[in-house]
Amino acid sequence: MKRVLSRPADAAPMLTRSRGLLVLDLARFELRREGRKLETTPTELKLLTVFARNRGKVLTRSRLLDEVWGSGVYVSDRVIDNHVMALRKTIEDDPAKPR
Repeated sequence: MKRVLSRPADAAPMLTRSRGLLVLDLARFELRREGRKLETTPTELKLLTVFARNRGKVLTRSRLLDEVWGSGVYVSDRVIDNHVMALRKTIEDDPAKPR
């Protein structure tokens, strides 16, 4: 705890991330669009958090599995695809053409 308190304020992790009309609030662990809370699963929010923290980077399925489900847990690649697809349906204007 002392380490966190001794860091400069600008080194503290961002608790809110926004992109256009979307706001990912990590403190409340919720996603909002134009102030309205969007219905998402905890897994979808974990995925979105990993994506937000690694914006502009290519993430492997293996890394997503480790960061979202934890190491040593077996989850098929298809499960990741399904969660990403559900997340796109929630946040995209046109899920077939994600931005």
